[in-house]
Amino acid sequence: MVGAIVSYSLEDGGEIAVASGSAFLLSEFADLAVYFSLRAEGKIKALLASNAVGLVADLILFYIWLLSPTKGVLLPLLTRQ
Repeated sequence: MVGAIVSYSLEDGGEIAVASGSAFLLSEFADLAVYFSLRAEGKIKALLASNAVGLVADLILFYIWLLSPTKGVLLPLLTRQ
């Protein structure tokens, strides 16, 4: 989060900082959800799975926010059930 704050202060408009910070936060929530759901099956399995989910979520969410012409409005549309 410190990196996102520094990027926001250095960048005009802060698009990269907002995309990075938002993606990081949401990917950490996904990481924790996977870890806590798999922790009973073994810590190593839970760690590996949660890291993989967090990595993929961070990457996908970052590019959705950064490259979307609507700057993040697309995400709720993709996750609507």
